[in-house]
Amino acid sequence: GDGDGPGVEELTAQNEQLTADLEDQRAEVERLTGDNEDLADQVSTLEEANAELTERIEQILDEVDAALVPAPDLVGGTAEAAAAQAEENGWVLVQIPTASDGAEPGTVLSQSPPAGTPMLSGSALAIGVASQPEAPPPSDAGTVFESSGTGPGTLDTFVLEGGTRHAVIYSFTGEGRHTVSVVDADGSTVLRLVDVNGTKEGATHIPLTGTYALKVDVGDDVDWQLQVVRLP
Repeated sequence: GDGDGPGVEELTAQNEQLTADLEDQRAEVERLTGDNEDLADQVSTLEEANAELTERIEQILDEVDAALVPAPDLVGGTAEAAAAQAEENGWVLVQIPTASDGAEPGTVLSQSPPAGTPMLSGSALAIGVASQPEAPPPSDAGTVFESSGTGPGTLDTFVLEGGTRHAVIYSFTGEGRHTVSVVDADGSTVLRLVDVNGTKEGATHIPLTGTYALKVDVGDDVDWQLQVVRLP
């Protein structure tokens, strides 16, 4: 009978509600689908940007690697060859004269940085170059500093005035390798002036101005004499 179930109007209303709900669900699905597509587009854009950035980084690293040139082994070669290498690679060459009786004048005795160190154009390359020991200066040269002793040590400071040439006169009595280096107030080596072996005497120019000290590296039983003079 009429009371056994919902009427036509109620069923129609339910159907309309279900249809409306279905449309809402379809609209939500379309919205979510659109959002998903937008997110997919954003992810794709980010992936492309990341790929471009990665490629650029790799390109920069390749350019840096290509620009880096390992420092050649210059020790034992000539200063002229070192200068040619420096010019070819755009390095700034600093030559430090070093008195040595074991190598021909112009021979590279040391280098910094060491061979194999990667270097960019514009980097500084310092080399110690064997110089011919100078004859002792005339006796009337003005003495700036003098000292003598036995074994290694760092001496008192002295002043090298600007506009004046200076030299160090050295004398060693004993076996082994003897070196004399110029050091600053912190005790750091500025340059090596003398590098000789055995009993030896001579003189070498000091291409510096300012306040420095001398550091003597010799064997414990080696006697030495040093005199810094102002050249006329």
